[in-house]
Amino acid sequence: MGLVKHVIISIVLILLIYIGYVGYAVMTLQPQGRAEWGYVDKNSTEVWITLNLGKPLLVPFNVKSLSIKLENIPFIKVERFEYHATDKFLKMAIAIDNKKMIQALVAYLNNGNKGNIEIDFSGQALGVIPIKYSAEEPINVNPLEYINLTAKSEEIGPFLTPAIIGSKNVWGGVEGNKAVIYTYLKMYNPNSVPIPVTGISFKLYMNDIQVGEGKIAETVIVPAKGYATAKVKTEINLDSLPEVWVKHIKQGEASIVKAEIYLNITAGQFKYTHKLRAVEKKIETNIMGDINDILTSLR
Repeated sequence: MGLVKHVIISIVLILLIYIGYVGYAVMTLQPQGRAEWGYVDKNSTEVWITLNLGKPLLVPFNVKSLSIKLENIPFIKVERFEYHATDKFLKMAIAIDNKKMIQALVAYLNNGNKGNIEIDFSGQALGVIPIKYSAEEPINVNPLEYINLTAKSEEIGPFLTPAIIGSKNVWGGVEGNKAVIYTYLKMYNPNSVPIPVTGISFKLYMNDIQVGEGKIAETVIVPAKGYATAKVKTEINLDSLPEVWVKHIKQGEASIVKAEIYLNITAGQFKYTHKLRAVEKKIETNIMGDINDILTSLR
């Protein structure tokens, strides 16, 4: 009995030391994280995350599921998870479903640029203890504000074309496989006579991929030395956006937006269909930087 007693006491002491170490390790944990873009194609995008826990936790655990949803549409999940109880590094790859990401974005825009990012996590410690975590964060960002079309006046015959001094974009929903955006082009007429613009159309490119086109049917009269606004219906081909996303990531989160704008102008007996110089704008994001800022704040 004495031997059994000593064995039991030894096991209890070992368990207490183990629990004490795990508790200390968790309480003093200062993880250092780093994320980077992984494999990307038109179907999915990988983000590789490495966490340096600073010390082994000596607690085996695994991730059963991780889901990130926008407007109740899951578009991110865990694809790979690597962790060993005696290792201080935790590695995982999460996969973004590009098509579902666009579906979630459309649902978000349909809701008036308001929505919630939801995170659901579940795992197991020691193979039996369930670990669950969920969080919800509201977002209210208008991505259409990044697109602003401008064009300078150009000389054609005795006149100057109206300048496009800015634009505003309003979400118009989805028709078939095309997203509808109403673009309001503000124009200035530098001429001393009114200029009727009988038609405006443009083709929109991102990273040399045509993603949409816009047109207006009614005449807009821009007064002499004055301003007028034309409402243009722009249709974006949703099927083209995954390829645009791939190039955006591979180009270091940078994209070139280009618009070829055509004006039909009537001035007295003169009638012109004039193509303005292509308008280009570079759009940059810092998604990976934001992710790394979040990982840094874990310390």
